[in-house]
Amino acid sequence: MILVVLLYHGLQERRGIKHLRVHGKGSKIRLLHLHPVAAEHISAARSHYHC
Repeated sequence: MILVVLLYHGLQERRGIKHLRVHGKGSKIRLLHLHPVAAEHISAARSHYHC
């Protein structure tokens, strides 16, 4: 469940594409594009756990 919370809170959408916002080394922010199915699974898990 913790992973779901972390993934959901980093889940964002830009220009119609869902991605994860990840803080990397040196305080750099990386945007990782998600496959649509993966994004739906994260959203569904969030709804299930009420995060």
